[in-house]
Amino acid sequence: MRRIRRTLATAAALTPLLLTGVSTPASAASSSLTVDTLGRSGAKVATSGEVLSLTTGQSYQFTSGRALSLPAGRYGVVVDIWNSKDQTDTMGSQLVTVSGRTTTTIDARKGRPLSIRLDHAPANVQESYYAQLCIGSSPMGAGAWGSPGKFYVIPSSSSQVHLGYLASWGQPMTATDVYSVSGQTNGVPSTPTVTFKAASLASVHVQAKRGPEGTSDVDFSLQPLSTTNSCQNRLFQEFYRGAPPFAMTAHVSAGTWAVRSDEMDDATNADFGGVEADRQFQAGGHYAQGLYANTWGPVGSQPSTWYGRLDFQPDMFTDPTVAYAHEAAAKYTGTLVEGGKVVSSHSWTDMGPVPGSWEPHVSSKGWYTVNIAAQRYYPGIHYPAGMLSTASTVSVHYYINPAVNAYAPAYLTSFDPQGLGMDDQAAPKSSTRVTLWLDHQGGDQSIADHRGTVSSVKVWASFDGGVTWQAVSVTHTGGTWAALVPNAASGAVSLRSTVNDTDGSSATTTVYRAYAIG
Repeated sequence: MRRIRRTLATAAALTPLLLTGVSTPASAASSSLTVDTLGRSGAKVATSGEVLSLTTGQSYQFTSGRALSLPAGRYGVVVDIWNSKDQTDTMGSQLVTVSGRTTTTIDARKGRPLSIRLDHAPANVQESYYAQLCIGSSPMGAGAWGSPGKFYVIPSSSSQVHLGYLASWGQPMTATDVYSVSGQTNGVPSTPTVTFKAASLASVHVQAKRGPEGTSDVDFSLQPLSTTNSCQNRLFQEFYRGAPPFAMTAHVSAGTWAVRSDEMDDATNADFGGVEADRQFQAGGHYAQGLYANTWGPVGSQPSTWYGRLDFQPDMFTDPTVAYAHEAAAKYTGTLVEGGKVVSSHSWTDMGPVPGSWEPHVSSKGWYTVNIAAQRYYPGIHYPAGMLSTASTVSVHYYINPAVNAYAPAYLTSFDPQGLGMDDQAAPKSSTRVTLWLDHQGGDQSIADHRGTVSSVKVWASFDGGVTWQAVSVTHTGGTWAALVPNAASGAVSLRSTVNDTDGSSATTTVYRAYAIG
C-alpha cells in the first residue's frame, strides 16, 4: 500500500484539513443543503467541509453558503472553521435531514476549548494538537492541526459523531525525548478535556540507522492505530526530518502505534520508500524499535501458476522484521528458463509499491527456473554514497504443471545481520551472526499451496561485490537458521542463500552490499 507523505506539523501551522474519500456528484438530486458557517465573532466565514450520507455512506464536499444538490435523506456534516484573525480552529458537526431546500448553520461560538494534558509535561518544548471529526464508521472527515488555546470543538451528544485527537510534546528536529498521547470519543463532550498520566506512558527507544535508505532525507513520525474507530487512524506527528542516523525516546499512551519513517527527495518531489513498525504498547512498558537496521531483500510473494501463466512479483527491497518496508524505486529483469533455454524474458521499472507486470505463459509441464534481478533506480535521484542493499536477485527452481493453479513449494531467504553499528556496519575482522528467515508467502485460497520440506540451507558471502563467493557455516537451532560470516577488514558484505527442498525444488536469494564493514 502506498503511504501518504507526511509533513511536519508545527504549532504555528494551524491549517484546516478536509480528509475525504472520492466525492461523487449527487445523482437524481431532488433536494439541496446549504451550510452556513459562523466564526467566533459571529460573522459568516467562508470554508469547506464534508457531507456524509448516513444511509449510503457516500461523501460530498461542500462550500459554505452554497447550495449542494443532494438526494433527500439523513446526512452528517463536519467542518473546520479557521479564523485567520485570531489564528483559531473550531471543529463542528451537524446531523441534518435534507428535504427540499434545507439550510443549517454551524456556529464557531459554540466551540469549547480542546484541552489534552499531561500531568507532568516536559518544560520549554513545543506542544501541538491534531484532531479529526468523523461521522458514523467513515474514516473521512474534517481535521486540523493547532495548539493549546487556539483549538476549539463544538460539543455533540450524537453517537454518530466521533472525535479523534492527538497531542504531542517535543522540540522538532532536536529533541531526544518526545511525547504523544491519543484517544477518541463517541460524541463530543461539553468539556472536551482529557488528562494523561506521564507515569502510565510507554517508553519506546527508537534508533534509525544509516544503510539501506535511498536518500539522506528521512523523517520520523508516530501514528496511532485504533482498532475500534478509524477516525483516530489518520492522525500523526512528525518529530524529526533530516539525515540518518538518529536516536530518540518516544513516550506514548498505551495502545497500538505505527513507528514510521519515510524517505523523501525535495529536488524531485519524490517519496519513494520508508519503513513502518506497528507495535502494541502497554502502559508503563519499555520497548525498543529499530529503523533501517536490516538487510533489505526479496520478500512478499511466491511464484504461482494461474491458468497457464506464471505470476511472481516479489518486493525486492524490504525489511522482513517490520510491518511495512519498501523501496518504490528499482529496475527489474525477469527470465523464465526450461531445460537451459530462456522461454520468456521481460524488463520493467518499479516507480510505485507494486512492481510492473510480468506474467509469462507456461505451455507444458516441466522443471522451470524463474529468475528476477533488481537494481535500485529512480530517475533524477543521486543515491547516498555507501548505500546498502543496492541490488538483489532471486531464482526459484521448481516443477510446473500449467493445468494446475499452484504456488511454488520453495522458500526465499531474508537476511537479518545481528550486532551492527549505527551505520549498519560490522567491526573489521569480526564475525557477524546473520539470522535467516525462510519466507514462503501464499495466501490465495483458490491456489494450491504445498510448502516444501527443507532439506538444506547453504549460505555464501562475497567481499568483492559478488565477483567471488565464500561458503560460510550455517546452524539450525530451535527452529532458527543462522549463518556466521567472518568479516574482512573493510568494504561491504554481499549475502547469498540457497534453500533446497526434498522434492527437488530450490530458491536462491542474493542481496548485494547487505551490510558494511568499518
